[in-house]
Amino acid sequence: MMKMNSITRIASLLITALMILSLCACGGSGSSTKDEEGKLNKITTDGGKVIGYERKYYNDNGDLSRLDVYDKDENYDHYILYEYDEQNRLVKETTYRADGIGQHYYTYVYNDKGVMTEKGYYTMMNGATRTLYDDKGYAIERFTYNNDNKLAKHEVIENGVWKDAPLEEPTEASTDAKH
Repeated sequence: MMKMNSITRIASLLITALMILSLCACGGSGSSTKDEEGKLNKITTDGGKVIGYERKYYNDNGDLSRLDVYDKDENYDHYILYEYDEQNRLVKETTYRADGIGQHYYTYVYNDKGVMTEKGYYTMMNGATRTLYDDKGYAIERFTYNNDNKLAKHEVIENGVWKDAPLEEPTEASTDAKH
């Protein structure tokens, strides 16, 4: 039962983070404009229902560096830290529980033209997913790893649909990844 509660908690955090990022990215009620730093802002559905709150902090370049997330009753739930490279591109975002325990993180790798060529998703307990992109930024290949960091699934895009592929690790030459 304890494991199920942990899984449920992680799923809840992921859904909340994705919901906030989705609202902000599409200019919905979550607003993608720069708010006053440290101000608690409502997160609402298009219908105006409050689903939570957020507090944003920015680095010296004006980029979001931390996002504190609260539930609809204003209880502190979790926070997300954002890291950028020397070209000011997002390279890592890490989600932590309110008590500071890391939950998961995303990594981003870019080519010389600034196009994202790889996105990684890593959980602190449940494996990882790496997605590779072509030079135009379209997802082309996905690798899923289990808790022991062993390749569990390999998929490629065929006609816009993810299809199973042979279990082969990505090569440095094919990903141009620098980890």
